[in-house]
Amino acid sequence: MRPADLASARSVAVYGYGREGRSLVRHVRRHAPGADLVLVQDGPADDELTEAAEDGGFEVVTGDGVAEVLTARPFDVILRSPGVSIHHGPLRAAIEAGRDVTTGLNLWFAEHRPDNVIAITGTKGKSTTTTVIAHLLRRAGRDVLLAGNIGLPVLDLDRRPESADHVVLELSSYQLADLDAELALGVLLNLHPEHVDWHGDHDQYADDKCRIIELSRVLVVNGDDRELAARAAGHPDPRWFSVAEREVRAGSVALARDDLHDALDRSELTGLHQQWNVAAALATVAEVGVPADDALDFLADVVPLPHRLQVVADDGRRWVDDSISTIPEAAVAALRAFPDDPVTLLAGGYDRQQDHAVLVAAARAHGRVRVITMPDTGVRFADDLRTSAPDVEVHEAADLEAAVARAAAITARGGVILLSPAAPSYGNFRSFEERGDRFAELASTAEAPA
Repeated sequence: MRPADLASARSVAVYGYGREGRSLVRHVRRHAPGADLVLVQDGPADDELTEAAEDGGFEVVTGDGVAEVLTARPFDVILRSPGVSIHHGPLRAAIEAGRDVTTGLNLWFAEHRPDNVIAITGTKGKSTTTTVIAHLLRRAGRDVLLAGNIGLPVLDLDRRPESADHVVLELSSYQLADLDAELALGVLLNLHPEHVDWHGDHDQYADDKCRIIELSRVLVVNGDDRELAARAAGHPDPRWFSVAEREVRAGSVALARDDLHDALDRSELTGLHQQWNVAAALATVAEVGVPADDALDFLADVVPLPHRLQVVADDGRRWVDDSISTIPEAAVAALRAFPDDPVTLLAGGYDRQQDHAVLVAAARAHGRVRVITMPDTGVRFADDLRTSAPDVEVHEAADLEAAVARAAAITARGGVILLSPAAPSYGNFRSFEERGDRFAELASTAEAPA
């Protein structure tokens, strides 16, 4: 949809009222002030939504009425928030009924057609890599706009993209699934099973995530990930990064593994998995003219993002918040960040029927780990551990509060108490951020070690 088309729209639906949905409402009010605006949401309207509807004078449709209103009313356009799937549910029915469906990201690209976008995606590590890329570019003296899935919707940027040297965007699979844009530089980190409920199955998830390959003029891609390597092999201009050999490859940059490890040791980035994130960042900034030696030096003052292997308390034991961990592979990386420490791992959350085999194997291989499981995945994970890793000590807790109390009771000084749930927070917390914040609160008042 072109900006002129939105300006002339008479009837617009915004589907979803989270951060992106609120941004879409503001955008419609600015650019199509005369349009009838209907806000559509699957769940019930909360106080914030009700108040916004009253203040803004728009209609709200929720629950069972969503499917009918999207297919029956002749909206000029339906604007979806990223969390609303295009593959099933009411929006799928609307698409099949011929409704025009788009996103705030597509509106922004259509309006500006930016030629300076660096877009980053991957199952895990994309927020950290996005942050590192933006930091390295700024330390090199570049003017950078940072937005996307990392927190700021692109429609809320207060400057036009061409006013900056670079626009650095974190993109989720939800955003890539129907993105209509050309990206100057795309970065593809890794691919693990994730978000099957939104995409329908892993193959569709992989297809949606990997659309960045076809959308990017230049592609920075992980050569150590076999599935990505196969999918990106036909790209006309790939830049591979790899840490599998003694010489680290980062696009046009080659450096000794020890040099990369030394740079990571000087930074506050925790965990061996950061090798791939930093290699991707080095390859990316090299493409736009930042020398590798400068970039390695700039790593020293990167400020890590919250809830990503963040030490939130130290009472003789390190309490580590890795609440961003929503898949087993992320918890594996967290365990490997503490290879020589006794670890009490707190794991469990919303059950998407993910396979725990890799995490069970990592717990068994670590040799000094206890596991405290929590609902909903906790019972299944505990059973998997008792079956396949009988030497690993397992405790089951009713909730995060009980898990923290148990961890405080069984973890001695010198140990690490690691929240790395390997599952989303849905059902128990509004977000992984809320879950991590609650863990930090509980850690600060936990029973002191003996």
